[in-house]
Formats: sequence, structure tokens, C-alpha cells
Amino acid sequence: MSRSRHLRPITFESRQLLGPFGPLVVPSGTTLASPILNFSGMNALSVKCHISGFAGGDALTIRLNTVDPESATGAAVPASLGTKDLIVVAGNGDLASMLNLRSYYSSLIPSTQFSRPSGDKDNSAAVKWVNEVGSTVNVYQSINEVVPNDTNYARHPRTIATITYNMSTVIDPGTDIGLIYRIRARIVGLLNGNDHLLVNLNQNGTTVFTSNNMPAQAGFWTPNDAQLSNAFTTYEHVLSAAEAANITDYSKLNTGNSYYTGFDGSTFVDVSWIELQVPAAGGGSGAPGVGMLPFYLNFLEFVNTGATSVTIDSMIAELTYA
Repeated sequence: MSRSRHLRPITFESRQLLGPFGPLVVPSGTTLASPILNFSGMNALSVKCHISGFAGGDALTIRLNTVDPESATGAAVPASLGTKDLIVVAGNGDLASMLNLRSYYSSLIPSTQFSRPSGDKDNSAAVKWVNEVGSTVNVYQSINEVVPNDTNYARHPRTIATITYNMSTVIDPGTDIGLIYRIRARIVGLLNGNDHLLVNLNQNGTTVFTSNNMPAQAGFWTPNDAQLSNAFTTYEHVLSAAEAANITDYSKLNTGNSYYTGFDGSTFVDVSWIELQVPAAGGGSGAPGVGMLPFYLNFLEFVNTGATSVTIDSMIAELTYA
């Protein structure tokens, strides 16, 4: 007699998303959001709904939006990590969609992460750093491009002054190997043979690394130039395992710059770009679960780009744990 093979049990969680208030009307040109869904440790999401009121020219999309709540500062909206269209409505009636969450999360997590300036933490010196148009406000926006743009920069005010920037949040990679700090800078004016920049990376009050004479500090910067030049040059420092181990919270990083080594009051220092390269979270596996995406939130959006209102009469989300 054959014996049935033992299968690991599968657990379902079913949620009625529209609540007790009845159908959801999505007006023309409107995006509405569902309550927050929690996907930690889940394998699949199934969405089932019934649509009415759909007419020719209507265009309704139901999509999943994943956000990082730690990316919000003040009253700002958390940054979206990515979206996935689940249902593109083609008419009235019952509709359903299934999403493999592991594949979805894998698509959101880059093979390499980058933390760049996300705010001015401290620019309170008597004479402040400025951007390329002379403003002392939101200087970070001139140095946080994905690709360096040397027409935008932060300029030192020709007096001893430090500026500190908050860095954008990345996921803890779970390793102390492979972190690279990059900064792009130049001297404007006559070189005096000792033009250097102080650079540091901190986690709140904890020092990750400090370099008092970038780029001349031996064995620290690549290229290891004797001084800054009149041309923008990108310098990088590969963090040692000991330096990287000082980072315990990748949402609390900040970096500071100050030009004072060789300061003579006759030259400017411009910084046009800063970034910290960080290995992929979890080694790049992309598999969701505890410790991988613990603070990410997911919700559904109902996007009506059509000419008339569309009604969602009922909606159920089924979350599958395996």
C-alpha cells in the first residue's frame, strides 16, 4: 500500500480590504490607497475583487506599492521602493491576480546599494558652506546625484567651517566587507602645495572613519594625490572591516567636510559628489523574511486614469505563508 507523501502545511491569511463601509468608488483621475499590508515571511499574495461601473474609456489599475518608512524625514512621504501592477481592469466582473512575493522582493533589492546625502544635518558655522548659486539651504541637493554633475557643487567659504550631511538609508548588508566611500572635489584658485580636505563618516556620535588630509593620507585614498587639484577628481576609500563594524544602524549615517589643512583664505574648495557604496542586503539573495525587510510597508493603490468613476464592490487579499 502506498503512503501519501507528507507536505509542509501552508497557512492562509484572508483580509477584506474595503472594511465595513461598502464599495470603494475611485473617481476619475484619482489614486486611492488601501490599509497597510504586512508581507514579512510570506511567499505569495492573491488579490480578488469585483468591479462595476466600468465603461468605455475607463482605465483602472490595482497595484502593489512598497515603501521604506525610515526614508521619511519630518512630514515627508516615505520613499517608494517599487510598484507592481496586479490588475489592469478591462471590464466589469470578478478579477484576480497572484504575485510571487519572493520574486517581487528580489526585483526591488539592488545587487549593490548606494547611500548619498539626503539632508543638511549641520551648516551652522558663522560663515556657511554654499551651493553653486550661493545658497546655504539644501546644499546636499547639489552633491547627491546618481552620476556626478560638476555644474552642481558645495563650496567652502574660505574660512574654517564644517558642513555635515545626513545620508540616505540603505539595508544593513550583513557584512563588514565591500563598503566604499567616494567624494569628488577640486581647488578653485592658486594651489599652495598643501590643499587638503577633512572628511569623516559617522553614525550619529560614533566615528566610522576620519581623514584629516584627503587625498594625501597615505594608503587611505585612491588616487593618493599629494593635494587637491584644480580639476574635479573622484577619490575613494575602501572601508576596513574594523571601520565598517562601527556601523550598526544604516539609517543614522552622516558625513562631514571641512577644508582647513593648508587653509590660506585665498582659495575655494568645491565638492560635487558624495556616495557610500554598500553591498546588497542579505548577500543579494533577495529572499524576503525576518532581518531582510523588517521595516518595509506594503499597500495597494487603486489608480483611475480614465474619464469616469469605477466602483470596487468587494476586495479580498490572501497572503500565503509556506
